[in-house]
Parts: sequence; structure tokens; C-alpha cells
Amino acid sequence: MDITEAAAEAGVTECSGGILEVDTEALRTVLKPRLGGDSLLVGHLAPYVMDGSLVGRIIILRRSPYSLARIYDERGYNEEKSRENLGSEILGTIAHDAFILGGAKAIQIDTTDRTIEETVGRARDIAEGRGRSDEVDWLSIVRDKGDLGRFFP
Repeated sequence: MDITEAAAEAGVTECSGGILEVDTEALRTVLKPRLGGDSLLVGHLAPYVMDGSLVGRIIILRRSPYSLARIYDERGYNEEKSRENLGSEILGTIAHDAFILGGAKAIQIDTTDRTIEETVGRARDIAEGRGRSDEVDWLSIVRDKGDLGRFFP
């Protein structure tokens, strides 16, 4: 289930300044009766709408902020949205929250130099209990390249 689509279908979203805002508390209530068994949730809102006791595995897809910046440009993101999302990825905000929710059940995959097929294969291996989390530290890379001011003006 795509969490963002479920939020839109449930009517718990609002567009503010071109940015989709989701009422995560309302979404949590909407999702709860729909989850069970072998549910698969997809989306960056998972750490904010899930109950950790229901989670079997959390797979966090990460991507270099340099690569993401190009993607956001292609998608036509405005500067504010792009900067906010890049900052969040560099700091690992959603990854951190996913680790808080799932602890050792949370695994990161660096998708930067992987094809879709490679990423899916890696995710499948992890879901089946094979494979370890990738180490992801964008902040150190951005700092070492002297680009903190670029991403955090």
C-alpha cells in the first residue's frame, strides 16, 4: 500500500503552498484496520503512522543528496521544497525515525549507484533475512566536500 495514495484517498491531505501536507494522526487511524498479516507499506510517512509492534522489517531507501538534487530539479521542485527534502536526507531524519520505530528491524539501502533491479533484489534479500544495512552518512560526505553551505544556507 502506498501511504501517500492512501492518505489522499482517505481525504487526510491538504495542499499548502504547493506542498502536500498529511494529517499523520488521522492517517494512522485510517490505516490501522487495513493492516495485518503480510502488509507492505511504501512511503516516507511510515515511521509516523505505524505502530512498531506491528512492524516485521523496515527497509529505508537512501540516495545521495547530489543525485537527489538533480532529480528534484528534473521534477520541478521549488527551491524551498528541494532544500527541505535534501536537508532531511543529509541529516537522515526519516531514517532516524524509522530506527526509533523499528530498532534492529530497520535496514538502510543506499540506492545511489544501484539500478532498480539491484535495489529490488537487495530489498528482497533483506526482507527474507539475508543482507545487512548499508552505512549511510551523507552529512560527513557533504562536510568533507565543503558543501554544507550549499545544502544549509
